[in-house]
Amino acid sequence: MNDGRQQRRLSQVGLAKFVYFYAANRIQLPLNPNSTIRLCWDFLGLFLISWDVLFIPYELAFDPESNLFTDMVSWIILIYWSCDVVMSNLVGFYENGELIMNFRRIFLRYLRTWFIIDVWSWVLIGSSRSWQPRHQIPARAKATTTETWIKSPTPYGASEC
Repeated sequence: MNDGRQQRRLSQVGLAKFVYFYAANRIQLPLNPNSTIRLCWDFLGLFLISWDVLFIPYELAFDPESNLFTDMVSWIILIYWSCDVVMSNLVGFYENGELIMNFRRIFLRYLRTWFIIDVWSWVLIGSSRSWQPRHQIPARAKATTTETWIKSPTPYGASEC
């Protein structure tokens, strides 16, 4: 009988509250640099860096047209590295073999190490035109789909009499 009440109670609480409760009791900040969460975060970063290593030279060499997939990956990469700035300030570090879990020392170390690189990369991303549509299609060209070519009595560019 007690189990039935607990199951009803859990369903009433809802998944969101359960996840919040679990995360609040399970995740302790600052994170240990050897934690599973940090390991997964770093592997995601490794995957995104691998994507950049392969795609940036391809993009520079062949200038492919932008599509939904590449735009989404670009946004995911931007969001990941933006969140990584916050994540870097929530993870302890080792200094001379000692684990440092003090927020002030973590932040000061971040300022001494990665802060300049992060600001510099944000300036480069913000000033680049890669986040804007690269291939603007003129209004006249938008009407020249295959269907328009087939239905049109006059060829594209010819003036109507």
